Parts: sequence; structure tokens; C-alpha cells
Amino acid sequence: MLLLAILWTIVVAIWLAIAVRRLNFSRLPISYALGGSLAIIMGSVFGYEFFHIPAPIPITSDRAIVGGLTLIFAIFFIRRQQKIQPLTMMDFSVYGLLAVLLTSAILTDTQFNKNLPISRFVFFYFLPALLYFVVRNSKIGKIDLQIIAGSLILFSAYLALTAVAEWKGLHGLVFPRYITVATFTEFLGRGRGPFLNPISNGIFLTAGLAMAMMAFFCCKGKIKWVIAATVPILFVGNIATLTRSVWLGMLIVVGTIVATTTNRKQKGALLIAGTLGAILLLTTVGSNLINFKRDKNVSLNEMSKSAQLRPIFAEIAWKMFKDRPLLGCGFGQYDKYKPDYLRGAHTRQPLEKAKPYLQHNVILAMLTETGIVGTGFLLMLLINALKIGVSNFLNTNSNPWEQAFAAMLIAILISYIVNGMFHDVAIIPMAHMLLFYVVAINVVTYQNQPSISLITMFSNWVKTILNQNLKTDSLPQLPLFEKDYIQPQQ
Repeated sequence: MLLLAILWTIVVAIWLAIAVRRLNFSRLPISYALGGSLAIIMGSVFGYEFFHIPAPIPITSDRAIVGGLTLIFAIFFIRRQQKIQPLTMMDFSVYGLLAVLLTSAILTDTQFNKNLPISRFVFFYFLPALLYFVVRNSKIGKIDLQIIAGSLILFSAYLALTAVAEWKGLHGLVFPRYITVATFTEFLGRGRGPFLNPISNGIFLTAGLAMAMMAFFCCKGKIKWVIAATVPILFVGNIATLTRSVWLGMLIVVGTIVATTTNRKQKGALLIAGTLGAILLLTTVGSNLINFKRDKNVSLNEMSKSAQLRPIFAEIAWKMFKDRPLLGCGFGQYDKYKPDYLRGAHTRQPLEKAKPYLQHNVILAMLTETGIVGTGFLLMLLINALKIGVSNFLNTNSNPWEQAFAAMLIAILISYIVNGMFHDVAIIPMAHMLLFYVVAINVVTYQNQPSISLITMFSNWVKTILNQNLKTDSLPQLPLFEKDYIQPQQ
């Protein structure tokens, strides 16, 4: 495998040298942001399960697109037609996290469980960070933002309809077919989508719902009501995941957007409608909201036992952290060291029940494997991303499409954190690819803002809320594809 990797690298280097020397890229129009959205959509629908080429690193559609974008970026950079922007705290947190994880993986057993540490690093962190780097160092025009927003809303609608079809057993309407194949039975019967994971599907659906709600304020004419029609579809798609953490994240996101984009009367009407809906839900579902059958091949008793494992996971993580608080047991090494902590004379918890499972909390998972250092960089990344998202969203001088992507970033972070309290969302398909991509877009638009402090923007926003001046039409409503803002990269 190592020899094949070396030969593959040599071939790519030769072709890169030929391209740099002979091809003329001076007139090639390229939008890395549009390419990034294509990579996410293609990688989600036509990912590894649908098609891949065996290689030292299996080649899938999203990996090929990200690799192609990186190659083009490198060619432009070598020809001095592309610049790398000065580093920011966001860059430092992303690249710092990569360095810590790679170092942790290399200094421990890289061959554990069929090279799990390295493969997890490459697919769940390095590739998303590569996409972040390319998009973050590019120019993004208003037309780019509109096209990306439209494509992500349409993609979310596809995910929602597919999730409902899975939930209701309408397998003939599900595409690709591998989604309903019983060879991979985990989460079967829930809206797991092409990711084969309802949590990953829920994060995408929540992000799409936030974008659709914000895009409603940015458009005029018929397109405005077409977008409005997708909102209930995305809401039902979230329900079809049959995952309580997904529902909780969605409700927080919807509540946040409603609270910041509606006036007093609209808030009152929505509050009454939401209360009536909650009463209807509780009276019809009742106790089944806590214990209900979700997975097709899992019994209610097994579902209940799964919920009881959360305190056990926490105790195991605490014991592992106490032994290695600074650097952890090593990235990707949780399963290797976990058996040593499944027995203890000073605990009443049946720790052995957690033996078949991974850690079910993204922070605890990072804490056990990389200690305070790795967890610190992850928290720094999330905090910096939240700061940029809130800053873009509250800045009234921002273009409304920039505010829409800021709301989308906030929605992804809320969904990531809420679901991360119950699942290790860092190792679910495409979650980091979406997060890093939307963070990169917000970093670019954040640099276009006039200099204004976050505290000033927040105080102005609070004054607006208190004065009841924030109405549904407070965001400028612009027709699609208007060409009066930042021009796309030539």
C-alpha cells in the first residue's frame, strides 16, 4: 500500500508540473465555493457506498472534486495568480486541530484496527480542512452565494422527501437504492438518507431549513413562495429522522431565527400556533415521545437500554481522562484502551455494557483520545466559528445573502453541539465537510465587512428588538441574480 501511495504521488506531481508549465489557466473561470457545494452534494448522494475506485486512499466523487479544486488552486498559486490570505484565529484553530490530531495518531498505534487513526484523520478532518483552505482563500460573489443557497435548499428538500419515504416504507421512491438495503441495518426504518445515519441527515436538514427560512427574506416574486413551500417539507423531513436530538436542535434553530426576524405580532401568532401544536403532539403521542420504536430491527427494550448507557459512557470517559488528562490515549485509540476501564470496584455502574459501543459524546470522545490539548482546539474552532457567524448575522451592513449563510452556520453549530451531546458527530458522514465549508464561506464574507465590534453589533441588535423595529421585511429583499455586489472571481 505504501509503494502504491508513493507511485500515485509521483504521477500526480508529474502531471502537476506539466500543467503548470504548458497549460494556460489565465482565462479559466473558477469558483471554489461552487465547486465545494458540488463536492458536498455529490459526496453525499454518490459517496463511497454508491461508487468508489479502490486505491491506497479509495477515490470517491467528493474526494476527487476536492482534490481537483486543490490541484487547480496549487496551479494558480504557483503561477502567482492566487494568493493565500493572512492567517486568522479561525485558521489557527482549524490548522492547529489538524496538527494535534495528526501528531496524536502518529505517536500512537497508527495500524490499530486496520489503520483506523489515519483513515479517520484523513476522511473526517483533513479533507474537510482542505476544502476549508481552498474556499477560505477564494473570492465569493453574490451570485455564488445565491447559487449555493439554491442548490443546498434543493438538496435539503431531496433529503427530506427521501427521509419521509424511508420512514413510511415507500422504498420505491428512495434513491439511491443502497439506502434501503438491509445489509447495513443500523438505523434502518429511520430517515437516514444517503449518509445511512439519521444524525448526519438531521444536521443537513436543519441547515437547509435555516437557509430556506432566511432565503425567504432575500427573494421576491414567485421564487419567494417556492422557497416558503420547502420549509414544511424540511420540517417533516427532520421529524422523519426519528431522533430526539435532531428534533431538539431543529427547534432551537427555528426558535432563534423566528425570534430575530419577526415583530411582536408575528411572534405572538407563532407562539400560539406552536403551543397548540405542542399540545396536540403531547395528547396524540404522549409517553411514546420518550420510548418509541425507531429502528426497524431494534426492539423497544433495546432502545430503552441504549438511553441508559449515557451515564456509563460518561464514567468511562472520566476515568480515562484522569489517567491521561493532557494528551489522552491517542487519536483513534478509544477502543484499544477502553477495555481496561470496564471494571471497577468503586462504581455501581455496569460498565461492561458499554463494551460494543463508541463514545456517545463528541467532547468526551475528543477528551479521552486527545486530552485537554485536542479538546481545547476543537472548542476554539467552534467558538471562533460561532463568533464569525453571529458577527455576520448581526451586522446590518452585511448583504442579506451573507446574513443567510451566517444563520446557516449558526444552525449547523447548534445542531452539531446539541447532537454532539448524545453522539460523536465528529465521525458521522459529511458532517465536518458541511461545517468547514460553511465556516469558510463566512470567513470570506466576514473579511468584507466594515470594521465594527461584535459588542456594538449585539447592543444595536438588542435595542432593535426592544424597540420592536425588527420586522419580517427588515432584511433587504433582493431579486435573485442581481449583479450589484461583489463580482465573482474572474
